[in-house]
Amino acid sequence: MSKLKVIWFDDAHETLEIIKEKAFLNDIELVGFGNAKDGIEELEKNIRLYDAAILDGIFYLDKNDLGTTSSNKPFFNVATTLLKMEQIKKMPWFILSGQASFTIDKNSLASSFKDNKVYDKNDPILIDQLWLDIKADSAIQEDTQIRYKYKKVFEICSENYLGNIVDLKLLGLVKLNESKEAIDVIKALNEIRGIIEILFGKLKDLALIPNEIFSKNGWINQSNRFLGDNHQEYKWHSNPIHPTISFLIQSILQVSQDASHELPEKLTLKVKQFIALNNTPYLFRSTLNQLFDVLVWVKIFIDEHQEIKLNKQLWYQIPVWVEGEWITGKVIKIHENGYGTFMPSLGGSTLSIIPPLVKEFELKLNQSIEVIVVTENPRTLIKKIRI
Repeated sequence: MSKLKVIWFDDAHETLEIIKEKAFLNDIELVGFGNAKDGIEELEKNIRLYDAAILDGIFYLDKNDLGTTSSNKPFFNVATTLLKMEQIKKMPWFILSGQASFTIDKNSLASSFKDNKVYDKNDPILIDQLWLDIKADSAIQEDTQIRYKYKKVFEICSENYLGNIVDLKLLGLVKLNESKEAIDVIKALNEIRGIIEILFGKLKDLALIPNEIFSKNGWINQSNRFLGDNHQEYKWHSNPIHPTISFLIQSILQVSQDASHELPEKLTLKVKQFIALNNTPYLFRSTLNQLFDVLVWVKIFIDEHQEIKLNKQLWYQIPVWVEGEWITGKVIKIHENGYGTFMPSLGGSTLSIIPPLVKEFELKLNQSIEVIVVTENPRTLIKKIRI
């Protein structure tokens, strides 16, 4: 199950491990801030990433506000910010405090903002009730409902995978998908392509796409070709990408890239022309559904391929054979039909040795030899052998 993400204002949040653990066990991730200024900046930037907020009664105003915390100003600033930002997102928020001025006495701020409803840090029963109330109030929020409805898709949006930027892009796309309003299909397709680009970047960081591909022009199409095992310079030893995923990525890019270009006479699909003629949102929706399947599969793929050193061993750079130069390697197989298989020492694709050459040189398994190749498109053939 996807966890609720809750921003937490408390000057002691780093030491309150028990509360963090209890929240985690209740499928709630607490993101702590010790002062109002830093937390407000986070809200102004990323409020859509959060499902709820928790405020201590008293905490710091900013990171330079050291010593004893006693002012009500930080609480007031955060509370009023949450109210102002309701036009962007109306987010439920709660008071969790251990201060007697909040938990025992009637507090003016708690009364004004929350009808004096305060959860006591020192009361395990009230803390358990807090988790239940966060879940109940968050469940009626549109953003939270979307993340639950598409929870398998949104699992890839944490910082361990594609990050918050994809979370927000995806949230916007799902809202468009479920909206009854007119959709800017071209803009939406460009957003989808942007997510694929971020996905490629993550695979590159894990060495699941060679870094060299990213350093060249046309890296998007080159990355796509590599994942489909159609790259001219790099190949998988055994392609780990499911063929359906290769097809879906290819389809998404074909549609979204075509849509982003002008000059229809030079385009294969003429997507802009089609959208204008058909005047429906269905091309966007079908492309978005393809993206959903890609994201769900890639998240599992990333989980299974965390070791960069091992990932680099999954693919190789295709050697450039120079005609007329000797290539060293080994005979790695002698087949029943008389053919042999040659593996170059530099790696890359194996080459077949025709039966007459196997017989002439009396080749044996694991024998070291040198060969000269000749290219007869599309094949590379062994022309000469020396022992």
